[in-house]
Amino acid sequence: MESFAKSLDVLYADGAVPADGTGSLRQIAALLAPVQPAFVFVADADKTITASYSAGEPPDGEGLQAAVAELQARLPGKGPAVLPVTGGKAGTVFGVRLAAGGLLGGLLPPGGETSLPAGFSGRVLRRCGELAAAALAREAELRQLRAALRQLTAGQDTLKAAHAKAVAEAVAEHEQRIREEQQRTAMQEVCQATEAANRAKSQFLANMSHEIRTPLNAILGFTDILLKGGDGANAAERTDFLETIRNSGVHLMELINDILDLSKIEAGRMEIEHISCGPAAIVQNVLALLRSRAEEQNVQLRCELRDGVPEAIATDPVRLKQLLMNLLSNAVKFTPSGTVRVVVRPVGGGGQPKLAFDVIDSGIGIPREKLDAIFDAFVQADNSVTRHYGGTGLGLPISRRIARALGGELEVRSEPGKGSTFTATIGAPPCSTTTETTSPTHGAPAPSDSLDSALRTLQGKRMLVVDDGPSNRKLIDLVLRRAGVEVALAEEGRMAVELAASQTFDLILMDMQMPVMDGYTATRELRRRGLTIPIIALTAHAMREHRRKCLEAGCSGYLPKPIQQDLLLTELARALGLPSREAPGAPNNTPHDAGSALVSTLPLDDPEFREIVEEFVLSLPDQLVGLRDACEAGDSEQLTRLAHRLKGSSGMAGFPDLMNAAKQVEDRARTKDGDGAATALEMLRRLCARATYPPNSLPGLTDCLQPKTWS
Repeated sequence: MESFAKSLDVLYADGAVPADGTGSLRQIAALLAPVQPAFVFVADADKTITASYSAGEPPDGEGLQAAVAELQARLPGKGPAVLPVTGGKAGTVFGVRLAAGGLLGGLLPPGGETSLPAGFSGRVLRRCGELAAAALAREAELRQLRAALRQLTAGQDTLKAAHAKAVAEAVAEHEQRIREEQQRTAMQEVCQATEAANRAKSQFLANMSHEIRTPLNAILGFTDILLKGGDGANAAERTDFLETIRNSGVHLMELINDILDLSKIEAGRMEIEHISCGPAAIVQNVLALLRSRAEEQNVQLRCELRDGVPEAIATDPVRLKQLLMNLLSNAVKFTPSGTVRVVVRPVGGGGQPKLAFDVIDSGIGIPREKLDAIFDAFVQADNSVTRHYGGTGLGLPISRRIARALGGELEVRSEPGKGSTFTATIGAPPCSTTTETTSPTHGAPAPSDSLDSALRTLQGKRMLVVDDGPSNRKLIDLVLRRAGVEVALAEEGRMAVELAASQTFDLILMDMQMPVMDGYTATRELRRRGLTIPIIALTAHAMREHRRKCLEAGCSGYLPKPIQQDLLLTELARALGLPSREAPGAPNNTPHDAGSALVSTLPLDDPEFREIVEEFVLSLPDQLVGLRDACEAGDSEQLTRLAHRLKGSSGMAGFPDLMNAAKQVEDRARTKDGDGAATALEMLRRLCARATYPPNSLPGLTDCLQPKTWS
């Protein structure tokens, strides 16, 4: 009874007792509709209500409990029975015991019917209750099955999640092992590369040490012999010793320059300019520099320009000249006798225009298996080659890197005993005009006539030499004093600034790396104080960025150490403006006597050089007419451009006096000095009238260059 009452209490507790999900109790209530049951329920054998149906407002709990208690009391025993309907405070209750021991009961509202509908016997009511109980039982089983299914589904989801997690962890672990293996492989590669780099560095240093010690041994050994009087007062032997010392020093300098070039290239710091220059002029320039060496070896130098080679291209003329100089000097060196040809030809195909320079020799050749190795630093085809011919093995590695930096490549074909062909290609976009040329003697010792002219120019000049190295000061002082220069010396920049403020100098030679005050600071301070005389930088730094730094500090020029005596004197003379920059209208200071013929410095015994000179001399009348027209029209830009072009072509053709005179016109035109330009142009005209092509002056040239009135 108490458990049944508790079930009824729970029934009204927020719907805790499950409602009839089958609709059976509602159908029973519908059968009993004539008596309008307010409440129908089913309880199990333990008197626990398992389902209920309420047609309206359920009765209050206290009255329902009393009615159910009365119903419970009147259903004694366990057998099925139909109980008579009785009234009660909460209405009339009815019930019937089910076969399985359960109970079907109901509540009729107060004041309503007190009996069941006619024909609705206890047996029918029991059967309905049993059917409802069976449906409710199946519904409960279904709920259990659904709950079990939900549980299984949840378990399956859990298993899936666990499986996915396990798979993800396995994949992550596998990927981690792969990464660790890759890292180990990368570390091994790095270690191998580091070891290879260390071996290469050690080999490089060993080779470099050997190459440096070889000329140093000659320099120190023969110097020691001379200091001890080992020449036996024999002038010829002394000269031979000194030549050996000098040649060893030159070789050492070339080696250092090659090492610096290679280090810049490997570090990616090689600067490449793209300016207009003439490829034919550069080739002729290099051939002119190598001609004397070739003649000593009975080697003929030849040049061939194929159709389609532009007059001017945009590239780096300095690097191109270095590339060709390396290739041609190698060709001459490894050709005991015979010919060395350079063929310049355009390279077809789409994309950027290119030029190919084929350097073809009839020399000793290179074995096929050595062709790749020759482009490695400090490597030559055979050690015996190094012993016999000398060299560092840096020229070809540098040349290949230069060719690539210029937008091309360097390749080789060779056969032992028959010679080699090195083909250098470069990017060569054509230009309308040549704005850069390279003097045939650039970087080489000055010709004797230029040196004589420099010595005349330097006589009586006063110069300040600033250098912290006592031996450097002593050497430069000796060279300048023997050239007739009055020299003052300073050990560092601050002393130089003080001397320049208290004394008058024509030029200052300034070392850039010094204690107390370096050359850069001293030069800037002198320029700030208004000093306008030439200041020439002296520095052991041979890289382009250092030259730029010197010029930005205010230097007028730049000379790298070690100093070459002839080059030093000619550059100082040029910086002083005489004769190359002397004031116009002073014909008595020209390098040649007035009226004497001007002859090209190129080797005129070579037909190709003679052709260059002839074409240049024949072009002079037209060039002078253009210069005159620009001057008369007051077109300073056109006059500057034409004078610059004539300056370059004069140098290429071997007429330094014309080049210097054209430079005077260019300088006056650039500063818009009309009168000065006209005067300089008249001097240029007179010099052009003396330009000759041996053995006789070309007919008609003098007549077409008669003086005119310049406005």
